[in-house]
Amino acid sequence: MTAAATSLPSLLAPLRHECGVIAGGDEALRVSIALREALNAGESVQILRARPDSLSCLILTVEGQFLVKAFQAGFLARLSPLRFCSSGAEFRAHEACRERNIACQRPLALLSAKVGRGVNYLVLERLPNTVTLAAYLEREKERLLDSPQLLRRLTSGLARFVASLHLGGVVLPDLGADRILVRAARQRTEGLEFFVQDVADQSPAGLAPLVRRMASLGEFALGFTGWPAPAFVRFLREYLVDAGDSVELRPALRMVQERALARQFERNTLLVARCTEASTSLARVEREGTVLLVNRQTQGLDLEQLEGPLSDAAPQRWEEVLRQHLGLRLGESSLWSVRLDVKAGDPAHQGRRVESSWGRLLELSQVGVEAPRPLA
Repeated sequence: MTAAATSLPSLLAPLRHECGVIAGGDEALRVSIALREALNAGESVQILRARPDSLSCLILTVEGQFLVKAFQAGFLARLSPLRFCSSGAEFRAHEACRERNIACQRPLALLSAKVGRGVNYLVLERLPNTVTLAAYLEREKERLLDSPQLLRRLTSGLARFVASLHLGGVVLPDLGADRILVRAARQRTEGLEFFVQDVADQSPAGLAPLVRRMASLGEFALGFTGWPAPAFVRFLREYLVDAGDSVELRPALRMVQERALARQFERNTLLVARCTEASTSLARVEREGTVLLVNRQTQGLDLEQLEGPLSDAAPQRWEEVLRQHLGLRLGESSLWSVRLDVKAGDPAHQGRRVESSWGRLLELSQVGVEAPRPLA
């Protein structure tokens, strides 16, 4: 998602003016000026994550591309960002990780807005020639599956890298395949370099308990969904060796799988709750205050044939249109509808109740429990 400078999110608007440099020295000042000039010149901004009180984005400037994290600041956070704001905690965490030789992005600047609402900014370097592990696995999947030797080299490198993170005291609860960066030439897998992207406020500490580390690997395991099971088993076996753990492989694998299932359930619910556009998993239609979600992963539904009838029909008739279309493809006897009586005055709360029910049904189908598959 991109945004022009004329329609910047409110958390980024103060960057178009002079900001105070809290940490980073002369380099931070240069970065601040480059960001200001880029935004005022109308350069596009790639929004990565956005919440009401924080935002992450990529901004291209004459000095290079930077990862910028904005944090809404209260009185104390504006008074002392380094002590009382998440931006300061994350700046210190990145510095501490680099002091321990943990491969992560370099913190370049800690800035504080002088104009408008109270906002503090953390600016991190954008590592060149890197892609996320998720993108790398998708791009190289066919080549890796055709070459067991290359796949072993990848899993061994990942095991050493993740073990080094945990041994260094950095245990990210959401260590997914999009939080690890890979640097490698397309035709060469020797010398793969791995980096952790955005350690947040995880300052290095002592080696975390095994249960906590296995929970972190549960999130990581989801990045290997669709890959042969031995690939992740090999990764976990080598991780246990590199981390110096004496636990046997089978109980460790069981802990990872339990966390992966729990995390998948959370993802299913959040996927529905945060779906704002069509994706490979969901189709979303919204009109006149009515939101329609359609599960695109069910085979044989001919969803393309639904576009015209749904656009022509009023939202009050969407259920009728869906029943007619799905009944022809699956049979009327295969359809089941449920109406939830949500006794809450807050529309947002009502929506979350419906979305969580959808997520639970998706989760049941993924773990092999016989349950109705949510269609729409």
